[in-house]
Amino acid sequence: MAGDRMTRLGVVIGEAVILEYGREELLRRLTHSSGFFPARI
Repeated sequence: MAGDRMTRLGVVIGEAVILEYGREELLRRLTHSSGFFPARI
């Protein structure tokens, strides 16, 4: 199902952010609405 694919994708993205930037950065991005997709100017 598509929901399963999106769940797996979210896990992989989360793991990549943790490996690259650390756990605190993942938490920061999750708590800010534009953390993963910054607003365009």
